[in-house]
Amino acid sequence: AKFSTVCASSPNLGRAMAQTRGMSASVFLYFAGERLSAAELSAARLDGHLVELGEGYMPADAVETAAMRAASLGSLLGESMSASLMSAAWVWGAIDEPPMRHSAHRAVERRLHHVIARRLVLHDVFVPASGRVSIGGVWVTTPLQTLLDLARAWVDAPAEESLLQAMRATVAHGLAHPDDAVALLLDRPRVPGKKAVIRALQTLASQR
Repeated sequence: AKFSTVCASSPNLGRAMAQTRGMSASVFLYFAGERLSAAELSAARLDGHLVELGEGYMPADAVETAAMRAASLGSLLGESMSASLMSAAWVWGAIDEPPMRHSAHRAVERRLHHVIARRLVLHDVFVPASGRVSIGGVWVTTPLQTLLDLARAWVDAPAEESLLQAMRATVAHGLAHPDDAVALLLDRPRVPGKKAVIRALQTLASQR
């Protein structure tokens, strides 16, 4: 019933939604200027047919999955960056709401220049293939890598309560275990602040 109502009120939206049946997560997402204009998307949201997700919109009756969340960041990240930190925590479901500004690490070894976006903070650190996975057509740091990155960020900024909450939620949801993050860290040479990060992860493990 909802689909036929959408078709009647917005033919372009109805045709676009009809084409997404049985397809991957990314085609369920709508971005201004692609299949629909910004005005059409705004009208569909006001009518209750679409809801905002990341940098785009998705059908109001669609299931919000990790793949959908990741795909919604595709326009920001492209193929050379990986969602990380709080953005990755959001993709994996550790936190409910996306951060005000998304975080990314490099998914390529070369340095990235001229990455300018108000909604994105690029941390100029390369994430190896073992620390990221492609989901929804977008690179995202693995839950274990995400936990480690959050711990490192929190050690550098202990006043950021949101980082600690995301760490705890990552563990509570069974996405990653602090002991595994410690083991991963010990395998990596010359990591700044390694001892402090290990202590933070060990404390997190003891609180489970």
